[in-house]
Amino acid sequence: MAAHRAGRMVDTNDVLEGSGPFAPNRSGDVPLKPVVALAFSGEHDKKEIMGVIGKTGGLLGLVGTDDAIAINERIAAGDAWAKVVYEAMAYQTAKAIGAFAAALKGKVDGIILTGGVSNDKGFVAYIEERVGWIAPVVAYGGDFEMEGCAAGAVRALEGTEAVMTYTGEPSWKGFQMEGAFADVEG
Repeated sequence: MAAHRAGRMVDTNDVLEGSGPFAPNRSGDVPLKPVVALAFSGEHDKKEIMGVIGKTGGLLGLVGTDDAIAINERIAAGDAWAKVVYEAMAYQTAKAIGAFAAALKGKVDGIILTGGVSNDKGFVAYIEERVGWIAPVVAYGGDFEMEGCAAGAVRALEGTEAVMTYTGEPSWKGFQMEGAFADVEG
């Protein structure tokens, strides 16, 4: 997750290192004392604990899968635990969006949701119900962020696309700079 102002990232979390809301296969923010106790228990090595934080935590660790379709099927079949965990992830995501809105002093033009879980209209609706008052919520479902970044880097290295320099001016026309960021200087 990240907050952007005038084309620049101004705040973020690092879910790969264990911060932010939990995700399909990442633990997110967790209380530190249990992690320290686990690390020094002698039952697990560093690689195993790091794996839980960045690869097998989150939905995968709590309900056994990171597949939103499968989780929704379990919820529809009456799996109360899957429902609690899935809603907890949406709840934590909404809370983090609120925190980033504070980092932007409430001047938020839009909230963009990406990733595979953003294909789930119920998940998106849960978040929108809680943060839609901040700004419009738009979902771009799919797990193509890394492929998009890599493709952009290849185009830049091949010289088929110019490398962008952030000037504070938006590089695309999705949001208008009137209103919320009109007072922001590049």
